Amino acid sequence: MGQTVVSLRQKLATQPNDTVRVNLLTRLADKLYRINKDSAHLCADEAIRLATELKYNYGLMRANLEKGSLMERKNRKQALEYYRAALDLARQLHLGKYEAQSLNYAGNQMYMLGKYSDAEDYYQKALVIDKANKNLFRVVIGYTNLGMTYTKLTDYSRAFDALTQSSKLADSLGLRANLGGNYVDIASIFELQNKHDEAIAYYDKAISAFLQEKDTALVGYASIGKCETLIKMGQYDQAIPILSSLVILRGETPQQFSVYQDLGVSFMGMNKFAEAELYFLKAQKFNDQVTQTPFFAFQNQLALARLYHKNGKLAQGLTAAHKAEQLSLQLGSLQNTKECFQVISGLYEAKGDLKLSLVYQKKFAALQDSIAQIDQNKKLAEAETKFGLTEKNREVLLLEKENELQKARERLSDSILIVLIGVVIFIALGSMLLWRAYKRSNAKSELLAAQKAEIEKANLLITEQSEKLTAADKMKSRFFANISHELRTPVTLITGMLEFMAEGNVPNKEKERAQIALGNSRKLNAIVEEMLDLTRLEASKIVLKKKNQKVIPLLNRITNAFSSLFERNQIRLINDLPSQNVFAELDESYFEKILNNLIYNAIKFTPSGGWVRVNTVISKEKVEINVSDSGSGIATEDLPYIFDRFYQSTSGAQRHDSKGTGIGLSLVKEFTELHGGGVNVTSAVGKGSVFTVWFPLAAPDPDQITSPDFDETTFTWVSYERKPEVMLVEDHEEMRTYIMEVLGHNFAIHQAANGEEALLQLASKKIDLIISDVMMPRMDGYTLLSKLKADDALRHIPVIMLTARAGEEDKLHGLSLGVDDYMVKPFNTTELKIRVQNLLLNHASRKEWQLKPALPEEKIEVKQGESDFMKAVEEFVEARISNTLIAVGDLASHLALSERQLYRKAGELTGLAPAQLIKEIRLKKAYQLLTEKKVSKVAELAGRVGYDSHAYFSKQFMERFGKRPTEMLQ
Repeated sequence: MGQTVVSLRQKLATQPNDTVRVNLLTRLADKLYRINKDSAHLCADEAIRLATELKYNYGLMRANLEKGSLMERKNRKQALEYYRAALDLARQLHLGKYEAQSLNYAGNQMYMLGKYSDAEDYYQKALVIDKANKNLFRVVIGYTNLGMTYTKLTDYSRAFDALTQSSKLADSLGLRANLGGNYVDIASIFELQNKHDEAIAYYDKAISAFLQEKDTALVGYASIGKCETLIKMGQYDQAIPILSSLVILRGETPQQFSVYQDLGVSFMGMNKFAEAELYFLKAQKFNDQVTQTPFFAFQNQLALARLYHKNGKLAQGLTAAHKAEQLSLQLGSLQNTKECFQVISGLYEAKGDLKLSLVYQKKFAALQDSIAQIDQNKKLAEAETKFGLTEKNREVLLLEKENELQKARERLSDSILIVLIGVVIFIALGSMLLWRAYKRSNAKSELLAAQKAEIEKANLLITEQSEKLTAADKMKSRFFANISHELRTPVTLITGMLEFMAEGNVPNKEKERAQIALGNSRKLNAIVEEMLDLTRLEASKIVLKKKNQKVIPLLNRITNAFSSLFERNQIRLINDLPSQNVFAELDESYFEKILNNLIYNAIKFTPSGGWVRVNTVISKEKVEINVSDSGSGIATEDLPYIFDRFYQSTSGAQRHDSKGTGIGLSLVKEFTELHGGGVNVTSAVGKGSVFTVWFPLAAPDPDQITSPDFDETTFTWVSYERKPEVMLVEDHEEMRTYIMEVLGHNFAIHQAANGEEALLQLASKKIDLIISDVMMPRMDGYTLLSKLKADDALRHIPVIMLTARAGEEDKLHGLSLGVDDYMVKPFNTTELKIRVQNLLLNHASRKEWQLKPALPEEKIEVKQGESDFMKAVEEFVEARISNTLIAVGDLASHLALSERQLYRKAGELTGLAPAQLIKEIRLKKAYQLLTEKKVSKVAELAGRVGYDSHAYFSKQFMERFGKRPTEMLQ
């Protein structure tokens, strides 16, 4: 394939803008699809542009088909438009083969979009052309497509007939793979009708056909289908031997997950719980390491929940069921979510918590009704599409019937007049009476009709106004989202320049002005972030990633992060948190936003000399977190509206300079309710306020209660000959105590309250690593860092900087790559340990290189500056970062060094071999892309920094930064 791409590119380089070039571009787009999708799209777009310019319709048709193929997984609706364009051109050119091909491709898109009646129409037209052209292979495919479409339309009789037609023709042509596939589809039809015996018979036929084809993958596929039917029939003893034989056969394929999962279900059906759990856990591990499919993860967690329900491990069952619930919400499947609600309700009932059981039973019933309504609406839509029974058709039909009835009445009246001519006086009198009654009735009918017309007109107006309001609301949300994203970049640039001015060598008056502007710039940045959260909520794009968390340690970390702000505002913090462990299912990111908002508001409305208190109240079902203050309080008339979006007090109780956007507290309420909790407030003017948020408690597994804050199975300290000496420079005693608890068992910790104290100790102590806060009195972290780098005896000590906000990353960009690092508060223990260990290992490796005597071929005559060398390496790697193979030899040549010289230079400066240095740059770039929110999927991120396997990339990222890339994706 590679040679073909090269040869096509060579031809293109010399080919003028003619029809041959169009054909070359289309062929190159097809070849590039699996190598470089972006380049493939560019080639197809250029082919379409040039063919249009040249009025070369044949080439334009082929280019549209190719572009449609490229767009299928990206945007099916756009792919459909390209196929329709190709279809129109094929008809103009009278090319039946391409007309049928375009119809089939368009039908496939309609099928994948769930528009099965439209798909049927395309497939039927394609089949007519393929039959006329005697393209028998395409006829086989055409009947199969129709069979699958009729199955989706629940027209099982026509589906069976179409698939039978396809099977007969496939058999006569010797197409065993197609024949077996049709038998599997027919078996599925019987399964949908609960005709399991018939389904088994067709699965056996499929297996026989695939065996003749000698395709073990397809044999396994049909065998799994057969076993799943046996499981539905309760014949577990027959399913288990077949599945066991497939364990080795399937190997590292997605079908292996199904084999493990089905074995688990079979053993569970036989009440062999230990064996069932073993295979469910194997399925889970396989999906985590190989397939990484969210739907498989959902299936596995729901199966585990059912198993734990059966064997009485209810706490584990609830944990698995809630994980399945979160996965079903991410997948957007109402049917899957409904299953979760039913399982969760049953688990709570078994646990004796009838209140929560009833809550989930109600959720299950409501969702079941919604699904039934959606299904009914789909069926009505299909019926109207299929039979043409639109409202207009029905009205015309009714009008025709009324006209016929009126004519019949007239004929009947004439007959009665002729027959009853003798009693004309009585009839006349009766007719007059009847006429008066008719007139009165007609007047009433006209009045009712007029009233009905008015009501319909009013309803139409209401509907139109509602649609306009909805559109306006959506437009408002889009506006907020767009303006917030647009503001992010200029606000970041303004903040950066103001920080530079505030810390630079400028007159005190100018520095003071810069500090004021900087404070307001940061407030603006906070408002932008709140607006973005609000638009995500309105678009229902926020899906919580909840984990079983220890609440109190998390609260301590969040509260301590505000220590500097409390001191600066001269407000006393009363941290009144208990030592006991309680657990809750929390999304850590949004939990922090809730508490940050409440604590920041308390500080904002509390005068100097006041106090803010954080405490908890723990009951059997929930944990309440109270944030109280001695501030200005909230007026009674404002309390009912305090959590409404954009609400701002008009009373005089609130300080004028403290008014915000009215978004923060509404986000607190909505984020809390997303967790299944609630929020309330009590307040009195002049006496302060108490904001209370509560969250449902979770029941952890017994071994979680005594487990450390991180999973020791994912992190292990390396063995050191002596305890490394670590200096901790931090002005807040609580933060120093916390870090001491994390690192104290493995390191000798020396403490300093600011940069000056640190430098005094460094003069007499041999330190292996420094962890320093940024904001400190007397000498801050940046000043300390600059003095360390200026001292030849201290400049090579690795430094981790602690910062309270992620924006500090810009200031730390100049630190040596792979030597110094930074962390944003609050951070988790595993992340801190991994960062510390990585720096110590790099430092040790660098010292080894420096002590190792250089061989003659390793010596560099002209010494390149450290910063120049690192800059040159970074530029070289970043220019090729999406390339999976960056050769060390190419890097050495670029730097005008031999490979031996490059190894020594990289080792002396960073402690890393060149290949490790390249990996470090890739991972740093990935971290930057995640921080800047420039990617949305791990697979995309892995590809952008040169990794073929996103699973391997995730593992490397975790080992480097102490967190998975998925944790940084929002």
